[in-house]
Amino acid sequence: MERKVRLESGFASMRPIVSLSLFYVLFLSMEALLSERAAAFLPPDAVAFAGSVAAAASLVGFLLYALVRMRVPGFASLIHASGTLSAVGLLATSLVPGALALLASGLATMFFVGFAGAAAHEALARRFADGPEIARAVGGAYAAGIVVQCLLMVVALTPVVLALLLAAPATAMPVLAARCLGEDGVGLEGPPTPSGQGRPVRGVALLALLIALMNCVFSTVDVNLTSAQADGLADLGAWTRLFPAISALVAGEVTDRLDHRWEPGLMAVVTTLASFAVFAVLQGAPWALASAVYYLGSGFFVVFYTSAFMLVARESGCYALWSGMGDALNSAVSLLVAAPALALVSERSALAETAVILAILAAMLAVTFLVILGPRPEPALPLFDEKDAPAPAAPTSDERLAAFALEFALTEREAEVLQAMVTSHQSVQDLARTLCLSRTAFYRHVASMNAKTGTANRVELMHFFFDWAPGPQDGTSDQH
Repeated sequence: MERKVRLESGFASMRPIVSLSLFYVLFLSMEALLSERAAAFLPPDAVAFAGSVAAAASLVGFLLYALVRMRVPGFASLIHASGTLSAVGLLATSLVPGALALLASGLATMFFVGFAGAAAHEALARRFADGPEIARAVGGAYAAGIVVQCLLMVVALTPVVLALLLAAPATAMPVLAARCLGEDGVGLEGPPTPSGQGRPVRGVALLALLIALMNCVFSTVDVNLTSAQADGLADLGAWTRLFPAISALVAGEVTDRLDHRWEPGLMAVVTTLASFAVFAVLQGAPWALASAVYYLGSGFFVVFYTSAFMLVARESGCYALWSGMGDALNSAVSLLVAAPALALVSERSALAETAVILAILAAMLAVTFLVILGPRPEPALPLFDEKDAPAPAAPTSDERLAAFALEFALTEREAEVLQAMVTSHQSVQDLARTLCLSRTAFYRHVASMNAKTGTANRVELMHFFFDWAPGPQDGTSDQH
C-alpha cells in the first residue's frame, strides 16, 4: 500500500514537469521551424528579427491567460482548445507560402503556445510551491524539453514531418496542465479564488530589471554567434544545443541548495562569464569556446528567471499571472533588444561592442547588489509547511482540534489530515506519504474541509484554524 502511494505521489509530481517540458519542446521547435522556413523568403538579418517577433507573441498568450483565467467560466475547455490550435498552427507554419503568411502563422501559433504554456507554468508552480524543489523541477523540465527537441530535429527530415510529430505534445501539454490544476484543487469551471491576500510583492520591479539586463547580455552573445554561423566563420553544430540541458540540471540543483536570496549573485557571475566569452572571441579565441560558455550559461538563465517568478507567484498568491511571467518577460526583452544588438554586431566594432557590454554589466551588478541586500519579499500568506516558516503563535492542543472538528463536522480522516498540516513543517508530498495517502486524495480531503469551513485553499484553512476560537460554553465558534 505504501509503495503504491509513493508511486502515485511520484507520478503526480512528474505530470507538471512533463507538461512544462512539452511547452519547451513546442516553443524551441517552433522557433527552429520558423527560422528554417523564413530563410527561404527573408535575408539572414530579417530571419533573426522575425523569430524574435514571433517569440514575443507568446507574451500576449501569457498575459491573456491570466486575464481570461480570472473572468471566463469553463476555463478547462479553453486550455484544451489552445493545444489543438497550436497543433494546427504548427502544420500551417510548415506549409504556408510567402513571408507575410508565414509570419502571420508564426505569430498565431506562438500565441497559442504561450497561452497553453502559461497553464503549464501555473501547474508546476502550484505543485512545487510547498517544497524546496522549484528550481530542480524547472531545470528538469527544460533539460527534457531540449533533449526531445534535438531528437525531433534529427528525425524530422522536412518541416511538415516536424509539425506532424509536434501535434501530440501540442495537444497533450494543456491536458496535463489542466489535470494538474484540477488535482491541486484549482477550480477550472469558474474564476479562481486568490490563494493569497493579493498584496504586491516588493522587489518585483528590481527583479524584472535585473532579468532584462541579463537578457541584453545573452541576446548580444546570441546575435554574435548567429551572425558568425551565417557568415561561415563558425560551425556551432547541433551538439551545442545540449549544453543548456546540462547546465539547467546543474542550475536547478545548485539553486535549490542555496538560499534563493543569493541566486541573483550566482546568475550575475554566470552572465559575466558569458560576456567574457565574446570578449575572448573579439581577441581571436575560437568560436567553439564562446558557444560552449554561452549555452552553458543560458541554461542557468532559464532556470533563474522561470523559478524566480514562480516564487513571486507563491509569495503574491496570484499564480495565474506571475507563474509564467519570467518567460513572458524574457520574450518581450528579446524583441526589444534584437534590433539594437543586430545593429551593434553589424558595425564590426570591437571597441563599441565591448563598451556597451561593459556598461550593461555595470548596471547589472548594481541592480544585483540592490536585489540581494534589499528587503526580502513577504509572502501573502505564511507557508507553514516550509522548514523556515514561522510557528503558530499558540500551540495546538488535541482538545482544540477536537472542538474544531466537532464544530465543522469534520470526518475522522479529515481531522487527521488537518492535525498533520498544523503540527508539521513537511511538504504536502511528505505529509501525504506519512498519512498513507496519494497527493490527489490528500487534496480531496483539503477541498472537503474548505467547503465545510468556507475557506478557499489549504493555507487559508490553516489560517482559519489558528484564528478560530471555540465558544466559551457550548463549543461554538465566535468567528466564521
